[in-house]
Amino acid sequence: MSHRSLQSRFMTWLVAATIGIFVLAAVILGLRERQAAEELAYSTNQHIIATVDASQAYIRHIARPKAREILGDDAFFKEFMSTSYVGRGVADEVLDLFPDFYFKFATLKPHNERNRADAKERELIQLFRDNPDLKEWRGLIERDGVPYLSVATPIRNSPECLECHSTKDAAPAQLIEDYGDSDGFGYDKDEVSIKSVGVPLEVTVAQSVSNAFITFSPMLALNVVLLLTANFLFNRFVTAPIQALRGGANEIRSGQYDHRIAQLNGREFNTLANAFNDMAASIERDIEARKKAEASLSDAKRDADIANKAKSEFLASMSHELRTPLNAVLGYAQMLQYDPSAPLTETQSLYVDSIVAGGNHLLALVSDVLDLAMIEADQIDLDIDEIDAGKVGTAAVAMAAPLGRERGIVIDDRVGGGADMMLRTDPVRMKQVVLNLLTNAVKFNTEGGSVTIEAASVTPGFLRISVTDTGQGIPDEDQARVFHMFHRLGADPMIAREGTGIGLSVTKYLVERMAGRVGFSSKVGQGSTFWIELPLADNDNVLIWTEAMSTHIDPIDKDHQVLVGLWSKTTFHDITPTEATEIIEDLIN
Repeated sequence: MSHRSLQSRFMTWLVAATIGIFVLAAVILGLRERQAAEELAYSTNQHIIATVDASQAYIRHIARPKAREILGDDAFFKEFMSTSYVGRGVADEVLDLFPDFYFKFATLKPHNERNRADAKERELIQLFRDNPDLKEWRGLIERDGVPYLSVATPIRNSPECLECHSTKDAAPAQLIEDYGDSDGFGYDKDEVSIKSVGVPLEVTVAQSVSNAFITFSPMLALNVVLLLTANFLFNRFVTAPIQALRGGANEIRSGQYDHRIAQLNGREFNTLANAFNDMAASIERDIEARKKAEASLSDAKRDADIANKAKSEFLASMSHELRTPLNAVLGYAQMLQYDPSAPLTETQSLYVDSIVAGGNHLLALVSDVLDLAMIEADQIDLDIDEIDAGKVGTAAVAMAAPLGRERGIVIDDRVGGGADMMLRTDPVRMKQVVLNLLTNAVKFNTEGGSVTIEAASVTPGFLRISVTDTGQGIPDEDQARVFHMFHRLGADPMIAREGTGIGLSVTKYLVERMAGRVGFSSKVGQGSTFWIELPLADNDNVLIWTEAMSTHIDPIDKDHQVLVGLWSKTTFHDITPTEATEIIEDLIN
């Protein structure tokens, strides 16, 4: 894109257009001047020929007859009786006034060798012979290497001509004495000679150029004045207002929002300046309003952070305080259940079973609330290691199996194991996530249904673990809220009372913090499939961990500064597996 100013581009185009017009005008004027110069040259040639013709006619019709009347028929004085001699003499006198011109009589059989026709003149003689009605020829004749604009006219024999050019016996004695009898005879009535006059072509061209220059000089001077005037007016009425607008924009950009542009030349620029001033005033008002809103938001955020911190501290404290006596209650109840020295009655056993079941349920609720508090406080600790997904899956299945047996639901473990199942993740959190998916699949399944857990590599560098149930499925209108806090799946009130509605939210958070992904698919009446994807151990893409670590991180805290520094390491060179492991460990720590 060009960085030249609008004024320079305008003047460049204007000058280019002017030059183009001048060149075109010069060509046209030059052609016209040359044509005019040629016409003048031809006209001058015609006048010279007409002068010679008039002098010859005078000799032929008046001077020669009168001389013979006085001197006798045999008398011949070329100075006043020879038409060619007198005509050439008159032409020489005329050419003294036009030194660049030439004049010549040309014939095939001259008395005077000076009048012998050259090759071009012989062509013209033949042309006039072949065209008896042709009165004149115009064109270029080259003489001594110089082209001449020439006019040639024919001299067709008359009876007077044959007196001197028919035979030697008929010719005057003085003529033979002056020119000899070797040539100049043998003419007949069809004999043709020519006389031609010409001016050098370069003289004509020079004259046309001189005339064009005289015509063009004032036009060129006027055009220079017009260009300077156009440049001045463009600068005053276009460039200056634009520079004023640009200066105003720079003031606004530098933070001077109270800057206003003065009135400019031209209604359009004034309209633009007014719009600019209105925009600046609007920006100034918006910034003031934004500052006030930011101050209010900052106060509200501070109050909310204080309240949220108090809530999280309260939840964490209460969860801890509840777990201690709750574990004691569960411990004593389980001792009553399994103490062989003091067996319980059937009624007592039912009561104790209810205590254990209720205690376990309450313990799960407390654990969920504690996880929620840690998530909101961003205090979830991860211990990343290379683990076998098959072993973790098997352990989670073993923990969920008792719940499945209570409902008559079989859990089919198809995860397997091996080198291609090695993950880089937190084993405890992964087991928590898988167990959460399995217990949900059991709780929201139908009596006698089934649950299947399997693993496959769907996305390169990741292992997908899927849990599929044969339950009622999730309605379309509820699917967007599945991972929302406190949203319970299913409409069965007995099932809804078994959880807090935060299990899937915790699952999603933990999976994403472990650089993974979570999702599901479900159809009403057919069941649901929930899946997680976690990075394989050989996945050395550090960027997935930087993205995972950025979740829920305040952009001004210290951890974020570390994250940015670690991210920059990935932009300079390829990361080796060892470096990838070190960076991931730094991110987790």
